[in-house]
Amino acid sequence: MEKKRGIWIDRHKAMIVDPENEHAPYVELHSELNGFEPAKPYRETHRNPEKKLQAKRDKILRDYYNNVVNSLDHESDVLIFGPAQAKHELQKTIDESPKRFKHISIETGEKMTDNQVVAKVKAYFKKRSQPRKV
Repeated sequence: MEKKRGIWIDRHKAMIVDPENEHAPYVELHSELNGFEPAKPYRETHRNPEKKLQAKRDKILRDYYNNVVNSLDHESDVLIFGPAQAKHELQKTIDESPKRFKHISIETGEKMTDNQVVAKVKAYFKKRSQPRKV
């Protein structure tokens, strides 16, 4: 049986939805950006603090996206949606990963409640499973 997963993602939170699991339909993963506050340089001679902060932020996001991909386990059909660029950054991580998926769709999505996310994933896969009319 083909596995299906929907992922709503932004840079702070990912919801990984299993549309066929009624008891625990989703799992949440959080990035460490939630508590990330750039420290102020301790000296005026501190060079390029912006580059160091950006490198730390990039590492946090890279680890976060890798955690999302690692939680998928070679799923065959994946829907990724959410606001802004996080969905495209996750797609790039998937492309660089050794894991392969049968089908990946990317859609724009706004901020949603958890129930709205689950409903959207279920509706998406229900529509995909229906035979196409010719």
